[in-house]
Amino acid sequence: YSFCTLLESAMFKRVIVCLRIMPSLPVAPTTRVAPLPVEAFAEMRARLLENEKRRELVYSHQKGLSRKGSQAAHMLAYGDVLRGRELVEDLEKGLAALPEELRAVSPNRDWRISHLVEQQVSLRAQLEFYDKCRLVRKRDLSFGLEVEDTEYLVGVIDFVADLAAYGMRRGTQGDALSVAIARDLGTVVLELLMEFNFRGGSLRHK
Repeated sequence: YSFCTLLESAMFKRVIVCLRIMPSLPVAPTTRVAPLPVEAFAEMRARLLENEKRRELVYSHQKGLSRKGSQAAHMLAYGDVLRGRELVEDLEKGLAALPEELRAVSPNRDWRISHLVEQQVSLRAQLEFYDKCRLVRKRDLSFGLEVEDTEYLVGVIDFVADLAAYGMRRGTQGDALSVAIARDLGTVVLELLMEFNFRGGSLRHK
């Protein structure tokens, strides 16, 4: 045998082995069945359409409220408490006017609505600090919808960050008393938060 003949023989044997190892394809059923789950696709299409309508509804309400919340945070951060308070009250009215389906609690509450509630908790906490030098209580928050524990905690965490920035601004103006008050309140709040086990939870990144 020549080398080419041996090579061809080896390649031929390898093809035969591969054909033996490959599983055989299943035989198509001979009974008459529906080729596609038409009803299941129709149900999924209806659910997706409903979710899209809900998403548009949330966005139509959330966009304006979120902008107003950002404006209120800016006003409070730079000392315009009067205008900031007006915006916070307007934001509360907007939250209270949300459709019933958007005011549902978890797991049916949209995350964008939760973000608005967290923002409102932080803003209310700032006003409570300016008025009474204390942390706002969850039971005192009423936006026309229930504030969940997670939303309250996120708002408080954001408030502590704003409190640190407030202390720095007052410190640059030589207001040692305001700095001490902000430091003491922030320290107490952080100590309370450290008692929580946020490991693996939604608040871990905060």
